Amino acid sequence: MEDFEFDEFGRAWILLTNGLVLYDGNKYEYMSYSQLGIPDYSFKEIYKNSSGGIYLVGYRDYPPPKGLRVNLKVISFNPLLRTWQPLSKEIENIESDLVNFFTFDNQVALIKKNGFFYVNNNEKWEKKFKISNIKIKTIFPAERGNWHAISKNTYFKLDKNGIITDITMLPEIEIKDFIQFTGNAEKCFLRLENDNVLLIDKESNIQNKIFFNKKSIYLDSVVNIYVDKNKRVWLKYLDNVTVYDDIKDNFQIFKEIRNPNIYARGLFPIKEDNLGNIWIDLGSGFFYNQLINEDVSFFFKDKGISFRGLQQINDSIIYFNSYKGDGIVTAIISLKI
Repeated sequence: MEDFEFDEFGRAWILLTNGLVLYDGNKYEYMSYSQLGIPDYSFKEIYKNSSGGIYLVGYRDYPPPKGLRVNLKVISFNPLLRTWQPLSKEIENIESDLVNFFTFDNQVALIKKNGFFYVNNNEKWEKKFKISNIKIKTIFPAERGNWHAISKNTYFKLDKNGIITDITMLPEIEIKDFIQFTGNAEKCFLRLENDNVLLIDKESNIQNKIFFNKKSIYLDSVVNIYVDKNKRVWLKYLDNVTVYDDIKDNFQIFKEIRNPNIYARGLFPIKEDNLGNIWIDLGSGFFYNQLINEDVSFFFKDKGISFRGLQQINDSIIYFNSYKGDGIVTAIISLKI
């Protein structure tokens, strides 16, 4: 199992190495790529598009250099008709000119070899701007119409027209991802290839700690970090989870999950569902919190299931993507008004 996504009808499409599995909530249906007439492009990711269909993203990921997407191919799949077409039907000559294909804020974006950056809006690809540095491989929105961008070992801040306004280089280590934090000051966190976390402050200085109104926290021992839609900062350590509420200016440490045996790797996610509940992967189960009277619940604890993601199909059923042989695992949560 590589990835999964939901179509506009709420059905789950599970991406396998040799085909797709459709789960409608009652039964599974397997369809091989050969049965669908789809070429084997080593598909690894699946994204929902604005027209109600899904994109299948295939590539070969060989080091060195680490993380390089070789033979990047994308097709558009119609889940209702079960037909497909190459991305070149939407953007001319894109198949031989594609550098990266990614998502942000429920939108799909791509970068071409000629440097042009596109975002899919309402079923149409909108050309945003031409990137001035060819090393930039990924772009995400920032505040006030500006943009964040990263290359292999450099963070860029771009204005609304794609012009570079700040550059921060990390020559010793590769950048895996970044997280914007717009609380007490505009800044972002960089998650590095070794799973360490660094802070880029408003002046584009590199910091190994984050400053709040009355407290500062070193990031050396933080293995994952998440900023929710209420601007609360969730910090996952080796043996506990802490949340800082920037609006109320207070910290909360969840003593219930102090455990030296929880998994430390930053790849295990911190996610927020549609109701604003926070789910934190502990490696062998999920810690679940609503921040209502310190409400804490655990799912799948000691079940021997390891997770890498979650998606929500409605307000009460959560679908988890499992590393082990369980595939999609579900949890029904009770709503509290």
